Amino acid sequence: MLENIFVAGVLALSGGYILRRLYRMSMAGKNKAPACNSCSSGTCGPVTPTVAKVERGETPLRMS
Repeated sequence: MLENIFVAGVLALSGGYILRRLYRMSMAGKNKAPACNSCSSGTCGPVTPTVAKVERGETPLRMS
């Protein structure tokens, strides 16, 4: 009987933790701030794509 109560308590605590993490993750996706104008480094601006030098027989991987 005591073991069942202990297991139920652990399940309740872990379930609550998982639900809190899922809620925080869902809220983090909604509250994304724009990266530009949020720092003082002055590196924000239009991104110019760089073309990688492709050697024969190789497939370039996109870096993002």
